[in-house]
Amino acid sequence: MRWFRLLIELVCYLGALFVLSGIAAVAYISATGLCPRFDTGMISCATPFARSVADYAMAVTLITVFTGVPLLLAFGAIGFAIWRLLRRSDARKKARREALTKSAQA
Repeated sequence: MRWFRLLIELVCYLGALFVLSGIAAVAYISATGLCPRFDTGMISCATPFARSVADYAMAVTLITVFTGVPLLLAFGAIGFAIWRLLRRSDARKKARREALTKSAQA
């Protein structure tokens, strides 16, 4: 059962990475200005590299918007990350309490 949860967690993190890479590609294309009209669906860019980055960004955006699966996986990754942080902070609090009770008894 633990391996299944770890597999699901890995898939969620990969989905989040996919969405973040698409966001980064859109930010790169917007910031460099190599593709002046990126919002029409027809992509015209100054260089072939910019065209391939814009095609990737458009594909990620369309897959994320129309299927929703990568977005759900990204939300799952956020949930797993918050759960791990809370679990880690609870373990630290418990260790501190145990240390304080041992020092108070001594």
